[in-house]
Amino acid sequence: MVLGAARKALFEAADLLPWVAGVVLRSGRVPIVAQGSREAPLAFFVLYRGHGFLFHRNPDSSSGPFPESYCVIALPEECDAETILRRGFEPPCDSRLLGTVSSRDLRFEHRRGDYVDEETLATALERLSA
Repeated sequence: MVLGAARKALFEAADLLPWVAGVVLRSGRVPIVAQGSREAPLAFFVLYRGHGFLFHRNPDSSSGPFPESYCVIALPEECDAETILRRGFEPPCDSRLLGTVSSRDLRFEHRRGDYVDEETLATALERLSA
């Protein structure tokens, strides 16, 4: 019986290892769900400090296919990455537009996943709330 419990604990710990390694190896970066261009995505969802945000660049005739700035949208609590993917990166009606952020102010990494640099994200969001 004791051996069975120890074996179960070992397998549970092994299941957590990739998650722990990912957090340790990617400190300073926040995972994102990206759409479009790899360097600076056309749109991305990020869960940051318990809140969901959608960063979205709307192409139009005056700005060309890749506008300089992201519209930053605060998403409702129940909105997660799966919801945003299912909606094609369109925010729900009860979302709030916070403002715009230059795409040059954010740094991205696309090795073994998509990430935004936590420091640049925090600075961008602080500017919007000021």
